[in-house]
Amino acid sequence: MKIIILITTLLISWLVLFSTVKIFKIHKSFLFALFLPLFLFSCGFCLRLNSGQGLIDLGFFFTEFSYLYVYVLFTAFIGLGQIRYWRIK
Repeated sequence: MKIIILITTLLISWLVLFSTVKIFKIHKSFLFALFLPLFLFSCGFCLRLNSGQGLIDLGFFFTEFSYLYVYVLFTAFIGLGQIRYWRIK
């Protein structure tokens, strides 16, 4: 039951992200950068629900990697935005 709820949440989140990309007319490849951490976190959380220690460790790796990915992506966008801002000015 938990896995069905996670998959449903993942699909609803994907639809919200896709509709946001359509509204703001952002290139669809940008959707991949937003969807990847959500997908990895959901897969990792599903793996953490299993009883095998190896799968739990792999799930922990996926969930932690998704946090790290979002942090690095956010930091890179801030840095690139600052570079572009100071070039224009």
